[in-house]
Amino acid sequence: MEATISGMGWVSPRSHGNGKQTVHHESNPGLLPKLSRKEVLDRPYKPFGRMDRFSKLGFAALTYALEDAGSAAETDNTAIIASTVFGCLDTDLAYHTTLVPGKEACASPALFAYTLPNSFLGEACIYYGFTGETFVINEGKTSGMEGLFMAMDLLESSVSTRVVCGICDLVPPDLVDLAPETIPGALFFVLDKKGKRAGYGTVQSMEKGNGVRYREGIYNDLAALGRACKREDE
Repeated sequence: MEATISGMGWVSPRSHGNGKQTVHHESNPGLLPKLSRKEVLDRPYKPFGRMDRFSKLGFAALTYALEDAGSAAETDNTAIIASTVFGCLDTDLAYHTTLVPGKEACASPALFAYTLPNSFLGEACIYYGFTGETFVINEGKTSGMEGLFMAMDLLESSVSTRVVCGICDLVPPDLVDLAPETIPGALFFVLDKKGKRAGYGTVQSMEKGNGVRYREGIYNDLAALGRACKREDE
């Protein structure tokens, strides 16, 4: 299977942005930035301010990727696939504290609205008018490759005309003692059928799921693939 990488966007402790513009962070090394609506969106969207941290992180990286692809205004059959290890566990724990007797008067409806890891996918579909499939994959590691393979399969089968796929995770909560090493942040790619757009070039899946070929290299995680795309763009 093959696809064209039309755009990419990310939010990490070091920087946020896309292939066209990168903003580096200096004030809080190692921490994810608290992005305002104006830093992410060019028009008002009230739900953004109410989103939990996990949703804001994924929504921002996804938006940067769409802007990079120049396709944010298109409302065709675009699908979204997000891979995650911990999902919205941070929000689940925060919501649970509002249920503990003696701590709060009642459960928080504002937090409850985001106790599903796919909440920000729905927000993105509402904001952009996307009508394709949207779902979250819980992976045991932060490679994001399962989501990438599924995205390419959707394009190959013509189920979707475009797929936005990526990874999204906050810092693992303290209660996860045996968690795999997780890099906090989000990274999303916009994939089109081969040849539809120029973008960063073509990515090809290897046999038996052994990574993907991009340019002259073979990559087994989305972070490494993103760095390769950035080098090609420079």
